[in-house]
Amino acid sequence: MIMKHGDEQVESLIREGYRAQLDGRLDAAETLYRQALAEDDGHPHALACLSSLAAANGQHDEALRLLDQAAIRAPDNIRIEAARGASLAMLSRWDESLVAYRNVLMKQPDVVDIHFRMGNVCQSCGRMDEALASYRKALDLRPDFPAARMQMGHVCKIQGDYAAAEQAYRQVIADYPDELEAYRSLTYVCRFSGRDDSDLVKIRQLLADDSLLPEQAMHLHFALGKVYDELADYSAAFPHWQQANRIRRAAYQYDIAYEKPVFAAIKAMFDESFFAQRNGFGLTTVS
Repeated sequence: MIMKHGDEQVESLIREGYRAQLDGRLDAAETLYRQALAEDDGHPHALACLSSLAAANGQHDEALRLLDQAAIRAPDNIRIEAARGASLAMLSRWDESLVAYRNVLMKQPDVVDIHFRMGNVCQSCGRMDEALASYRKALDLRPDFPAARMQMGHVCKIQGDYAAAEQAYRQVIADYPDELEAYRSLTYVCRFSGRDDSDLVKIRQLLADDSLLPEQAMHLHFALGKVYDELADYSAAFPHWQQANRIRRAAYQYDIAYEKPVFAAIKAMFDESFFAQRNGFGLTTVS
């Protein structure tokens, strides 16, 4: 819960809406939040809850509008400001997102999740050194944070520091044996000597476990596809790529609403001025 404002009737409506939201009755939750706003227009808690429904539906512009309205009544509420940072990030408004997260940290410097989110934003906009610093800060505050260590490995890989990336992935494997995505990531920074490579043998052993969750099996299939492809054993690689993609596709429901902001950002970036500034870059093709 974000805050307490207004009379008990408003708070009761918000609590009921929140329970409906947790139960997956989203239409009922929205109705109750709007009833609360009808009682107290601009109630920050109701607005923040309503924004979470909009964000879950891919309506990040609307989510941000509601949060901005909530911040008028609750300018010092760090949860609202953190949610603003998340909405701004989903809209690829990286600098503004970082400002929102820094505002949170000015009030509460040791919020681990905010450091992690800042790392993700910095990584998304290509500020890799800052991303690493944020992930390291998150790990300083919470050493048992495998997602932060995984992301640190990804940044090291992007920077070409494969040794550091491998170290990060192997640390995740050592500390969290069930985080099988680390094996998949490991295959992109290590060379495999042959079918008897110890990492490859381990991945095959793990995949033989019938109790694996679908997501875990997916990562291992992707890993084996990558390794066999590297070993030029394409007939072995393809079934693993195929099964991994089959599991991945079954795990989500595609919604174009989630893609529209991404492609709008791409379109905005690659405009005429972008190409004009880069006229003459690259090599001329010789026919």
